[in-house]
Amino acid sequence: MGTLSDKVRERMRQQAHAAREGMQGGNRTAPIYDLQGRNAAVKPGESVLGRLLPRWDIAQKFVRQGDQWVVNPQYQDDLIYFVALEHWWDDATGKPHREWCPRTFDEAAPCPLCEVADELLRAADKDDRASGKRMGARRSYLFNAVLGRSGKRQLTEGGKPDIRVLPLGNTLFVAVCGFMTGAGDSEDAAAFARGDISDPKDGYDVMLTRPANTQGERWQAQCAPQPSPLYTQAEAAAWADWMSLLVDLPAMVEREIRPYDDLYEAYFGERPPASGDAEEPGSAPVGVPAIPPPSAPPAAAADPW
Repeated sequence: MGTLSDKVRERMRQQAHAAREGMQGGNRTAPIYDLQGRNAAVKPGESVLGRLLPRWDIAQKFVRQGDQWVVNPQYQDDLIYFVALEHWWDDATGKPHREWCPRTFDEAAPCPLCEVADELLRAADKDDRASGKRMGARRSYLFNAVLGRSGKRQLTEGGKPDIRVLPLGNTLFVAVCGFMTGAGDSEDAAAFARGDISDPKDGYDVMLTRPANTQGERWQAQCAPQPSPLYTQAEAAAWADWMSLLVDLPAMVEREIRPYDDLYEAYFGERPPASGDAEEPGSAPVGVPAIPPPSAPPAAAADPW
């Protein structure tokens, strides 16, 4: 079973707790598995099988010594996911829009969408406040993942693993943290933890079930009862360079965050009156981790597992 360091386990528990507390309350440069919208990977009321993958810099964890792979003593284990802030809103036609929030990396960054949301939340009109709540920055937990059906991983047209970014909301993220660290925050819950479910050798598949409707139902997640390898020996050729296909999640979000004026125009349909001269932003969301992007990992020459 893949193990978790105490540091990683504690950070996951803290963030899962923050996600549970918050439950009630663009531009893409990498492939993504949508869990909602017209291109959703799973239909309402149905399930999809998937595997969460290791951290995007996992290729740095091992170094070659002679004819074998050994653990790189310079490598530091860390979270396999990245927490980003995103905004959702509906335009006049009812079409939904999504943009990453600049405050993902800098709590003090000017963001016109945060400003609009704060203003709407202070409005006297109930509908305006509801719009402000929907538009406010919310956490999105980003993982590298590969989906599949009937136990087979999904491949691209070129025969490579179809590795994409999988965004999880609060409910599914809390479930995943429960699988890895235990079902709750108590010490006894740790006895039920499966550890690092992303481990390529003996990790665990997860099944995500989409609610049939949005009225009071939530996504459900189940973890396979037994570990399994990421791929079989027969599939080894297709998976030869899978680590090079992992998306550097912080770098992806940083690339896709749009400048203040562009975000302003995306919402208002016009450039701000004094282009580039943003107003002072309101207070940033509390308790959101800002994780600096790591250096890009080198392409893996071979699979050390």
